[in-house]
Parts: sequence; structure tokens; C-alpha cells
Amino acid sequence: MEGLKSNQKKYDKWILGIYFVICISLCFCIERTVGQMTSQYKESQMQVMAGLLAEKVSSSVDHIVDSADQTASLLSLKGDLSAETLYHEIQNYEEHSFFTDMGLFSSPDDFYGSPGVQRDFEKYRHFERVLEAEGTYITEPYRSSVTAKYMITIMIPLSSSDEERYIMYASFPLETIQELAQTESLNSQPEIALLNADSGNYIACTDGEMASAGSWNNLMMMHTQMQFENETLYHDYMQNLQNRTSPGIAQFDFHDRTYTQGYVKIQSMPDWYIAVNLPNSTLSGFLMQHQTRIAGYFAAIIIVTVCLGIWIICRQILQKKKLQQLSENDPLLGILNKRTFISRFHDYITEQTQAPSGVLIFLDVDDFKIYNDTYGHLSGDLVLKQFAKTMMAFFGENGLVGRYGGDEFILFLKGFRKRESVEKSMLRLQQELHEMELPGHGIVKLSFSAGLARFPESGKTFEELCDNADKALYRAKSHGKNSFQWYDRLS
Repeated sequence: MEGLKSNQKKYDKWILGIYFVICISLCFCIERTVGQMTSQYKESQMQVMAGLLAEKVSSSVDHIVDSADQTASLLSLKGDLSAETLYHEIQNYEEHSFFTDMGLFSSPDDFYGSPGVQRDFEKYRHFERVLEAEGTYITEPYRSSVTAKYMITIMIPLSSSDEERYIMYASFPLETIQELAQTESLNSQPEIALLNADSGNYIACTDGEMASAGSWNNLMMMHTQMQFENETLYHDYMQNLQNRTSPGIAQFDFHDRTYTQGYVKIQSMPDWYIAVNLPNSTLSGFLMQHQTRIAGYFAAIIIVTVCLGIWIICRQILQKKKLQQLSENDPLLGILNKRTFISRFHDYITEQTQAPSGVLIFLDVDDFKIYNDTYGHLSGDLVLKQFAKTMMAFFGENGLVGRYGGDEFILFLKGFRKRESVEKSMLRLQQELHEMELPGHGIVKLSFSAGLARFPESGKTFEELCDNADKALYRAKSHGKNSFQWYDRLS
């Protein structure tokens, strides 16, 4: 009996020992598996964050350029103003914009702006290069002699009927790019840089381990300090930049720190990339300190990470939609600008499976200058807003409504429409817009003239259709205004 008990105890000890060995082995396997999953998770999340931040900054830079382009377009719409008047208008825009310095010039000697900026343009040959560009020209970053900061300048020609052509310039500092990358989702802010695909120049926009803000370097020279997992990855990285591949992700060690870099091509600056460098320690610190407790909280970490990713992605989507809306719509009236209207018109014509048809309407507010001169420009803006709002209510659901320029509007009614139904809609629009109340001025009378052209009978291209509708509008104006004319009825 004692022997049986002794054997049973030995058996139980073996079972207990095996059980402990299995438990320890399982714990070790779980710890190792969780460590591998943590590493993979950390790497994937760093790539997502670096890519999203690079997209955000790139889109914001494009928005800054679009803002300058819209300002130049608005100045061009004001007509042939004197250079002094244009400069005064530009200063008003500068007070409410991203830019720290704005002005205009036609030549190095005919310059309206800061003398220090003029000297910088001569020093860096911006005057010569903008004339060679024959369009919008965006400078490489340069050190300003006025602020001692690195700046980027956008130069846009102003359209004019005069022989002398003026060019508007708008400058913003590199530190603006850092502000665009600020995010609350990271413990430490990312390092931002500009990359040039041709030269390989690396220009730091923010202070960090890799470079101080404003410093220049070359990727070929930095390669001695950038340690990739293997030489092939480095060559692939350089090849992608030179081939203008975008977006891209790279991982490397620099001064004993591991970085994840997301780089995205800037659409408005050919051959330039935005690079966002995130140290992997941004996420790894917490994970490494609590490696032994990750198994119990792994599900919670995944949920939090997914929510964070969804939040970042949703915010990026909303920002992109907002930027897209700003670039497509008129900033004052909220309807389509001229460029987007033409693009939507072409999309409609090319996407129709059957023969497309419609009516293009050119509409002009009668005697609009009187409202500005009599009641002030703010009241004039209210008149334009009322016109835009009413036309959207009448035609926005089944047509395109846009601002062609100044007090001129352009409409396109999609699909086959009988002449009688269009005329009824125009008469209702006249009745709806025959008067409005201006704050402080009471009820004022309104009217408009319009020219109508049918597609494709009166024009098979937008240019032909627009020109013929304009001719019909001119006939309506010459017949006493407050009326509309069809192009095909002109004698």
C-alpha cells in the first residue's frame, strides 16, 4: 500500500512537472508570438501614419498653391487696374491668407513689394526663371534676407489686355509645412522634409535627429548614415524617387534610431516630394515596457488602434473633401467656378451612352455696377449671392450652375428639353429675381439678361456653344435688357 502511494506521488509529481513545463512553454510561445505580432503591428501602423501624414501635408501644400491661384484669378477679373491699385488689393488679400509677403512686378525694375524680397529674387534668379516658365512658377526653398527664414514663393501671371504683363507673387515660410503636419495622435511630432527627385536634395523643414530646420543635404551623401536592411532596398528607394513613383514607404536606421518614412509627390511642385519621418519609438516605447502584459490587453489595443486608424482616415477624407470643394467652387458664391464647370460639362458629354443634349445659358446681371456704386460692394456681393442661391434652387438638381466671372453666370440644363419648358423656367426665374431686400436699403429692383444656345444644334463644343450663347446675350442686352434670346433665332 505504501508503495502504491509512493508511486502515485511520483506520478503526480511528474504530471505536475509536465504541467508546469507546458505552462511555461505556452507562456514563452505566447510572449514570443505577441512580440512578433507587436513588431509587425508597429511596423504596419507606422507605415499607415507616415503615409497619411505625407498625404495630408502634400494636399495642404497644393491647397496653398490653389489659394494663390484663386487670388490671382480674382485680381484678373477686376479688369485693367493700375499697378498701384493691384498692389493695394493684394495687400488686402495678404491680411487674410497663408502668406507672409505678397506683391507684384513686371520686371526687376518695376517691382511692388519689399525691397528685401526684390533683392532675393535677383539673387536667386527668380525673375529670369518665372519668365522662362510662361505660367505659374514655384520656387525652390531659399533663405530670405528679410526674415532669415527659408521661404517658398508662388509666382502667377495676371491676365491683362495691356502689353505690360504683371506677375503676382506670394511667399510662405517652410515652418508653415510643419504646422500642417501637427497631429494629436502622436507623442512626438514628425520630422518633415522636401525631397527633389532630380538632384536628390533633402531639405529639412523641421528640427529633428536627421537634420535641423532649413538645412540642405543630399540623399547620396546621407546614405552613409541611412542604414537600410539591405542595399537593394536603398536602390529601390532611390529608383522610386527618380521614377516619380508616389506614394511610397521606406524604413531605415539613422544614428541608431529606426525611422519609417512616407513620401508623396506634390502635384503643384513638379519633381518635389513631401517626406514625413516618424521614429518607430513613437509607438514602440509603451509596447516594449509592457510586453509581458500585452497578451491580456491585445484585443483592447487592436480595437483602439482600429478606432484611431478610422479616425485618422475619416479626418483625412473630410479634409480632402473640403480641399476639393474649395478648389472646385467659387469662394464667394459656393457654386462651380469656371474651370470646374467646363470640366463637368465635358464629363457629361463624354459619359452619355446616348446622344447628349442640353441648353447652355449665359446670364448677366443688368447694371450690376450700379449696385456696387450706390449701395457698396458688400451689398453687391449680396446681390450675386441671391442670384446664385436662386439659380441653384431652380436648376441645381438637373443642371450645372457656375460663375463665369464677375456678375456673369453660366448654366447648363442637361438632357433633351423643349424650348417652351426652358422659357417657362426662365420667366419664373425673372419673376423670382425681380426684387430683393438689401439690409439698410430696403427693397431694390433686379433684372438679368440671358443668351441661350442648344447643344448640339448651336454648337458641338463648349467653346462654340459658349460663344453663341454670348452672342444671344449681347442681343438681349441691346434689346433693352431684362430679357433672354435664343441663338438660333438671331436674324
